Amino acid sequence: MRKFVVVDKKARVRASQVKWSLLFCNRTVVQEVEVPTFPLEAFRFRTIPELTSSTLVSEYELFDLVAEVVGKEDLRELVTQTGKETKRMAINLQDLEKNTIRCTLFGTCVDDLAPLMEQERSEPLIVVLHFFRVNRWDGRTSVQSHFDISKVIVDANLKEV
Repeated sequence: MRKFVVVDKKARVRASQVKWSLLFCNRTVVQEVEVPTFPLEAFRFRTIPELTSSTLVSEYELFDLVAEVVGKEDLRELVTQTGKETKRMAINLQDLEKNTIRCTLFGTCVDDLAPLMEQERSEPLIVVLHFFRVNRWDGRTSVQSHFDISKVIVDANLKEV
């Protein structure tokens, strides 16, 4: 990368606790370098017990989670504070140790998962939640997608699988 600026993130909404951010401008040049031994899909996996502990994961941190979908609520239409129409769906997730956590999906994450939840399945529905964040409200902890960057990866649609 060339011609970028390093800025203090105090004035921006934080997606992590890192103090500095790279700011690209119209003169920034990024050249892709292919190194087959370097994994391009980087994951920061967290466990459900880590997420439910109020001290281990910040509300600003984006993380990844692997779990089985064990329940869902009906899909709802909603309008955001900025006036954007989108969808919202809540699901229940469970890990191998039977720990559970509620997850709220928005926008394209709902579009990716909702059709699969309607299908008849003989195997559990395993999901990888990529770039999600923790939400603590009213004494409860849940996870939720970020409107712009979160992805729901289902079953074998992941290159590493």
